[in-house]
Amino acid sequence: MSDPTDAPAITEHEWLDRYELAFILRGVPQHVAQQARVAETFATLSNGFRDDPEGAADMEMSYWSE
Repeated sequence: MSDPTDAPAITEHEWLDRYELAFILRGVPQHVAQQARVAETFATLSNGFRDDPEGAADMEMSYWSE
């Protein structure tokens, strides 16, 4: 029997939608935000950001240089 606390509070699709939107709201062009979404997989960067796609986007963007 699986533990219900292991399940994410949001779906993968919703997580990725919010992840992409976080980039756009921070001034990233939509086509770049879409590329970030495609490159992202729920299982990789969501680690530690299970219910916080905006935090995951912030972390990802912290590695970018201008």
